[in-house]
Amino acid sequence: MLRRAALIALIAATAIVAADVTGKWQFQVKSKIGNGTPTVTLNQSGDKLSGKYAGAIGQADVTGTVNGSTVQFQFAIAGINIVYKGELQSEDNMKARCSWVPSHRAPSPEPERNKRHSE
Repeated sequence: MLRRAALIALIAATAIVAADVTGKWQFQVKSKIGNGTPTVTLNQSGDKLSGKYAGAIGQADVTGTVNGSTVQFQFAIAGINIVYKGELQSEDNMKARCSWVPSHRAPSPEPERNKRHSE
């Protein structure tokens, strides 16, 4: 009986901690090469992410993962692989870093502040 209660408590705690980032997110990107406000629409199924990126540099399909409050997603535009990795701060706020890898350079992290927007 005690083991069963502990298992139920563990399952309930896991459900509370698991992040759900499904929705439309407005990012505020600040980098050495310029600033922008791209939109990323994310769909979460378990720990997998899919979705769309739309911003000044173009549009792309997004894939990624969620592990607890850690969120990571990536996409490629014009031969550049872009990775966002961050932590969910609250239900509608994520703090992340963005890195990109052009074919001739190493990743360059830049800070991000992001908010989810409702429609």
